[in-house]
Amino acid sequence: YQEHKIPIFFPWSVYYRIWWFLTVIAALFGMFLETYEIAFSQAGWSRRSAIMDICAYCIFGLDIIINFNLAYYDERDKIVLARLPI
Repeated sequence: YQEHKIPIFFPWSVYYRIWWFLTVIAALFGMFLETYEIAFSQAGWSRRSAIMDICAYCIFGLDIIINFNLAYYDERDKIVLARLPI
């Protein structure tokens, strides 16, 4: 039996749903603000937009880690909690 420091996240958890909403907001932010910065910014990247970009990249990096530890439903609609299949 191996002890893992990162827990398995459940897709119906309130915390996961809040996290999912945060990642959607970060994606929308990136989609609109990055496009605006590229199209209309003449001075290059501002410090504020650089900090916001770094925060969004951190959110996306953490999302990858969370998704690697997210329980899921298999083809028979049973929840898979074992680490090996996840």
